[in-house]
Amino acid sequence: GFDMVEYHPYLWNKAKTGKVIHINELPAEVDEYYTVEVGVIGNVGAGMRQLAEQIEPKKQSFWKSLRDMIVAEMQEHASAFPIKPQKILWDLRQVLAPKDIVISDVGAHKMWVARMYRAECPNTCIISNGFAAMGIALPGAIAAKIVQRNDLQTTDKFIPNPFSDD
Repeated sequence: GFDMVEYHPYLWNKAKTGKVIHINELPAEVDEYYTVEVGVIGNVGAGMRQLAEQIEPKKQSFWKSLRDMIVAEMQEHASAFPIKPQKILWDLRQVLAPKDIVISDVGAHKMWVARMYRAECPNTCIISNGFAAMGIALPGAIAAKIVQRNDLQTTDKFIPNPFSDD
């Protein structure tokens, strides 16, 4: 689904020429920059799977080049001192299991997490967007433990904020 609070359509449809296919559990919040050409209301996951079955995959050159650029940036800072956020996130990914959950609180570091952390499974990288509630990490970790009780072994992996000066 799409939420205007997170990324207003003015930022990506300034010319108002983009064709919008709105797929969400809720009807579209129509805006002068978000005019829906086709609206699909229902289960987003099921709708996306049905669409995926109907389309032919396209060459992934853009996404591959973007991924290659991000990986190169992480590798560039592999031995830098002082340690860079790219290196911390690279190392974090190396030591966490694919289903381990990373919850980013708000602040400048959340942009690093959003850009550089490689989530390998769905719902394993949680970042507070929208109104970006401060302090999401601790209650988020508690909620993750409750929801994924059998998958999370302990809370000793909880790292409050590796980017903090505290």
